[in-house]
Amino acid sequence: MVAPLEDIIEDEEQPEEEDGDLGEEDEMRDFIVSEDEVDENGISVRRKKSHKKKLRPGVSSSALQEAHEIFGDVDEFLMLRKAGSHTDVGFDIQRLEDELEPLIIAEKYLTARDRDIRKKDVPERIQLSEETTGPPPKDDGSIEKESHWIYSQLTSSLNPPLVLDEKAIERIDVADIANVLKLMNMDNYDIPFIAMYRKEICRSLLKDPGQDEMDNYREDRTEMTPMMRWHRVLWAINDLNTKWLFLQKRKTALKLYYSKRFEEEARRLDEIRLTLNRQIFVSVIEALEGASSEREVDDVELKFNLHFPPRRR
Repeated sequence: MVAPLEDIIEDEEQPEEEDGDLGEEDEMRDFIVSEDEVDENGISVRRKKSHKKKLRPGVSSSALQEAHEIFGDVDEFLMLRKAGSHTDVGFDIQRLEDELEPLIIAEKYLTARDRDIRKKDVPERIQLSEETTGPPPKDDGSIEKESHWIYSQLTSSLNPPLVLDEKAIERIDVADIANVLKLMNMDNYDIPFIAMYRKEICRSLLKDPGQDEMDNYREDRTEMTPMMRWHRVLWAINDLNTKWLFLQKRKTALKLYYSKRFEEEARRLDEIRLTLNRQIFVSVIEALEGASSEREVDDVELKFNLHFPPRRR
């Protein structure tokens, strides 16, 4: 029995639709080539397959293309950023500062101050400390002067940072204090690091006050238990170093102010009065340079204001 003409036409058209569907799928698979090629010697050579990236579920190729046009190649961006050249792909910090809130920029550490901290090869805590205390002295003369001042503070009977007995005072070496200052100011080392790995250059500072009595007590006991080392002398030197830096910063600022104030007064005085004021000014500067405590600096400031009262506005 012969089939109707309409059924025959439908049967002939149906494979064409399947071929069309296969064609669309083949277009997505054209990126994978698995055919073998033959080189000039007749040896079969297999081509390398170039795999196309798999799309995430729910993401169309048109949306991916649109994102690529807007944001660029993500893989290239990550590769350049990892290599440290993210500025070449338009990573503009200034644009972020213009578009984002200052609070968000501060939380993400994207401010100009944060960038400056990252550029320096210095711990952040030291950079922040130097903003308030000023840069520490690094020349031998300043370190020697500070070490003698710290020794006088440790062995002072008026408000000492530590209560030291005579044996502990005799044990402290000024040269060891200078060595610790060099490690802190020049090498940026912490007290725990110095006590653990640089103990050979500051042995006179490692024993805590009262440690000798504790050692004798431990010797009388049969069981030897580990004892915590607090390194109180080293921590006291660290605190005194900060105190010294604040003191020097204040003295420097006052010296500049006194010089400027004296020049203003010198313009409106006669020769006799100017000579007298110059002698007073020199004595005030000498007293300021010799001041070794905040109280002495306060006394110098009172003396200067007595002879050079501030102008009323």
